[in-house]
Amino acid sequence: MGASRSAAVLATALVFGLGCASSGGPRDPGDPWEPFNRKVFAFNEGFDRALVEPAAKGWDFVLPEGVQASVKNVFDNLFLPAVFVNHLLQGRFEAAFTADLPRFVMNTTVGWAGLFDAASTVDIEKHYTDFGTTLGRWGIPPGPYLVLPILGSSSPRNAVGKAADAWSVPYIYWVAPWVSVAVRAVELVNLRSLYAEELLQSHEDALDYYRFVRSAFEQNRAHRVREARGEEAAPEVDDSQVDLYYFDPEIDEEAIDESEPGSAAPVRGDDADEDADDAAPRS
Repeated sequence: MGASRSAAVLATALVFGLGCASSGGPRDPGDPWEPFNRKVFAFNEGFDRALVEPAAKGWDFVLPEGVQASVKNVFDNLFLPAVFVNHLLQGRFEAAFTADLPRFVMNTTVGWAGLFDAASTVDIEKHYTDFGTTLGRWGIPPGPYLVLPILGSSSPRNAVGKAADAWSVPYIYWVAPWVSVAVRAVELVNLRSLYAEELLQSHEDALDYYRFVRSAFEQNRAHRVREARGEEAAPEVDDSQVDLYYFDPEIDEEAIDESEPGSAAPVRGDDADEDADDAAPRS
């Protein structure tokens, strides 16, 4: 499984916390809200099984994979203004003005409103960041791991970031709230359809999928903050975006190295190593 593709797979998993919600052993002191989180995790799994997965299967039946890829490109492009603003807030002006801005302009015009990733054909880099990362860049701690209904993996810091980023997508100011929610639902179903097989395999490989997803999420967020501080190189971004209300980053294979101080230690099944090391999914 390629790094970028399996990355987007786990991004989808991070939204729902798909998989087994069994305890998988003693409670981790690095996850003080684990009992609550596992209940929400199980709810999200059921929500996916009852609604999102069937919708994704129907979506896949109707739309060819190439069309689904173009739909994903549109959502990637819609979030670029938020990436640009957050890079400015982080003091990363080079990324903002040499990558984010020209990428948005080129894909919006030459790429037909983002349907085609024209910027990549001329080697304009693709970056991802968000307001949760911006808060971390300036020293705000993440707080405990938190699983939100529907929205999936988060933390107190990241929940604030999600709320801020939800207002950074331009179209929400021009449409009714229900339209915005419907658009995000389309985004989620589209990504769920694109990576259905890989997501299933990732789920089957993990001995305790809750801890697998938690570990991947926390390490990815810690990596993003270190990147924003200039302590690590930015990973290649290929697939991201997934949430009803928020675009989540992919987890690149370079992101699963170490977590921020105070976060839960990595715990995953032996057979899940390849997916976790490759992985993404949207925070």
